Amino acid sequence: RKARLACLSGGRGVEPGARARACSWQATGLCSAMTKRRGGDLGDGSKRRSVAKAVGVQKSSGSAGDGAGYDAGTKVDRLRSLLEKGLLSAYIVPTDDPHLCEMPPSAFRRRDYISGFTGSAGTALVTTANAVCSENGNGHASKEKREGGGFALLWTDSRYFLQADMELSETPWKLMKSGMPDVPEPINWLVDNLKPGSRVGIDPMVFTVQTARQFRDQLTSVQCSLIPVEENLVDEVWQGDGRPAFPDGRVRVNPLD
Repeated sequence: RKARLACLSGGRGVEPGARARACSWQATGLCSAMTKRRGGDLGDGSKRRSVAKAVGVQKSSGSAGDGAGYDAGTKVDRLRSLLEKGLLSAYIVPTDDPHLCEMPPSAFRRRDYISGFTGSAGTALVTTANAVCSENGNGHASKEKREGGGFALLWTDSRYFLQADMELSETPWKLMKSGMPDVPEPINWLVDNLKPGSRVGIDPMVFTVQTARQFRDQLTSVQCSLIPVEENLVDEVWQGDGRPAFPDGRVRVNPLD
């Protein structure tokens, strides 16, 4: 974590060792937005700046299992409000946690929370109302447009098509069946559909360097930009909706032999 922050802050205020380990992140160009980020994602109790106050989200001390307050539409609406507050056109929510675990603990299952899809693999994407071109060459936008204020798309693979169909039923979410003909992957969908000048937000703590570079380069090719967001926006919604507690189990030390 210190190495990533060293890179994203330009190396200011960190020890030389962490700065040196950050060299691979420096090439991404995703620097300024993380300079003030605290350790809230790691559960250290630090105060988080909350733009969620602008949309009426109040902090909750809820524990696991009591976060059923907001319905699917309310979650998406609140996330969109945060996007608009941050001048973002879209926000990508992967499965991974800050340790890039495929099976994150409950407190980091952000994609599950925001979309309602509980499978182990998938990516969620939410856009604002005016982010997407009204027409494009492949027809994706017109085909996937939902009623309301933009797009809410969930990608998963064929193992979960039936489950996702059931869990996303009667919600604002549209299932994108990864691997099927004419279904682009999330970054390709953005490249095909976003208006020039659009800003796509991510939490850089849950993306690999390679993926961040790929997204940055593809978006730049269509005059859009990748923006590392200082606070995870799903967290800003979830903290008002009974987010589970951070893991507090004992650390187990395994011997080398």
